[in-house]
Amino acid sequence: MLSVVVPIYNNKEYMLETLNYICSSEYRDLEVVLVDDGSKDDGIEIAREYQKTDTRIKIYQKENGGIASARNYGADKATGDYICFMDQDDIVTPTMYSNLVSKMQANDCDIGICSSGKCFDGVKVPFDIMNDGVYNREEIEKELLLPIIFEDYDVPISCNKKGHGSQIWTCIFSKRFWDENNIRYRAYVSFEDDLLVKVEALAKAKKVCTIKEIGYYWRIHVKSESATLKYVENIGLKYDMEYEDLMKSLSYRHSESNIDDLLKQIKDLYNSKDYADALNKLKVFFEFSTKKCDEALYIQGQIYESKSSVQNINAAIESYTTLTKNYPASKFWDDANKRIIYLKRFYLEGR
Repeated sequence: MLSVVVPIYNNKEYMLETLNYICSSEYRDLEVVLVDDGSKDDGIEIAREYQKTDTRIKIYQKENGGIASARNYGADKATGDYICFMDQDDIVTPTMYSNLVSKMQANDCDIGICSSGKCFDGVKVPFDIMNDGVYNREEIEKELLLPIIFEDYDVPISCNKKGHGSQIWTCIFSKRFWDENNIRYRAYVSFEDDLLVKVEALAKAKKVCTIKEIGYYWRIHVKSESATLKYVENIGLKYDMEYEDLMKSLSYRHSESNIDDLLKQIKDLYNSKDYADALNKLKVFFEFSTKKCDEALYIQGQIYESKSSVQNINAAIESYTTLTKNYPASKFWDDANKRIIYLKRFYLEGR
């Protein structure tokens, strides 16, 4: 069964349409978890009438706490094997749920993601188009996770250069994966709850599938809350908290076992003389690891010494010097110290 969680706040205008979209899905094994987050209109009464003819609808009411709070409340109430989230006025296609769940089941995936479009005044256009694919841990980082972080910026890291959006409504999650990893929505500034959850989930996932089909349309309203500027108190501090949250999630990709794997990849790239990619992975390594940094510094020094396009003798000396200063007990200390002496004598002093 798939649980579709829909936070509701003053949605009288779109309530009937939203329920029709969900309940007419080809995937019939649904529960629709409506969370009324302190609405001031009577839209929820429309849902109660609809519930009389479709018992898959479950209605919960709570005090207003915002969309992150409502989503978490709905996730706690959800009883399906899979879970997804829909905004109260958007459009889901009849085949999104069936196609994604089928692909997730066939490939034993933690997350399934479809393409999305935008809908403005009834006109639908493509928005975030995915490839048809199935990705393992390393591929998730390159193809899905980093493109969300870096968007369309050209960064010196080996990853898909086509940015992807942070929207959560194109995703279906295994409920077991969701619960075992204690995934929760949180917001510090405004509307970054999608980004934080999607990054955390992708960082923890072992396998993710995607489909090119547009399964979800984001309805654009110029007067909506997300399109309205508003004052946020202590915004600098809150952005710092958001950044720390993202860094914590990214660190899940680099647990001790993953760090060993990453270091092995760096060694393999070094041995195959793929120095540029090795340096890019070393940047990631130093960002997240506090272990085996002495070995990584020694490899970095070796790369900068190499007679290649990345040769940089000063950078090599700096790598070895950092190693000898910070890791006096390292098994690489003697060799690093010898390299410092050699490079200074034959490259720098000889000039």
